[in-house]
Amino acid sequence: MISWHFLKPVDKPVTTPLPPAEVLHADLKLREDKRLYEHGSGEPFSGLLVENFSKEARKLEIEIHDGKAHRSSGGWFENGQIEVEETFVRSVSNGRRIRWYASGQKHSQAEIVNDAIDGP
Repeated sequence: MISWHFLKPVDKPVTTPLPPAEVLHADLKLREDKRLYEHGSGEPFSGLLVENFSKEARKLEIEIHDGKAHRSSGGWFENGQIEVEETFVRSVSNGRRIRWYASGQKHSQAEIVNDAIDGP
């Protein structure tokens, strides 16, 4: 009789998704179909749109899918303090928008539905 107790099930390899392509805002173009494209590309851009104050300081990050803002976005003051966090669904603001002052104190928080503040 063969003993199989020494065999372990083979685990599926762990795959970590690659980070989205990071492209500078200046390297993207908004076309008539209201989608962003990398210069010279025929396909709508998917990845991370970024803008920087300098090599060390990020100004803006927006997740882009199929040429449209989709999921999270964030903006920062030049001092590195977060300025705004917002969520988009196919380029329409939906969800919680939080804004801060450059000092780090919260300025405002609102629920956004289809690009409009929900509530008074």
